[in-house]
Amino acid sequence: MRGVRRHFERCARIDLNTRAEDDNLYLFCYDYGTGGVWCYFRAQHPNDVRRKFPTLTYVDEQPTWLTPKERGRLLTTMCFDLNALPSSNHFLEALERSADEYFASLGEQVLPPRDDEK
Repeated sequence: MRGVRRHFERCARIDLNTRAEDDNLYLFCYDYGTGGVWCYFRAQHPNDVRRKFPTLTYVDEQPTWLTPKERGRLLTTMCFDLNALPSSNHFLEALERSADEYFASLGEQVLPPRDDEK
């Protein structure tokens, strides 16, 4: 549990007045049909996150509902560093299962190219 707490403390230190893109933070949504789960990932590029979790949708513009208070809540509760993922998190475990199902449905692992790889 200590590692998970350290992970969220690292995300919580982000200045809430800065733009997420400036800190290599990217906003994503997992759309489950009748709603969505929103989260931030720290990564070099949003496609790095999409490679690991292909069922996530990258949101490149801040939604109007995302107030500074709500952004702060997401940054303290749903912010993940792609290079230092917590060992136990129900949301990430569900994403990994959905990724396995996604890749199985393709029959092979097809990953979206990074913008700088085009």
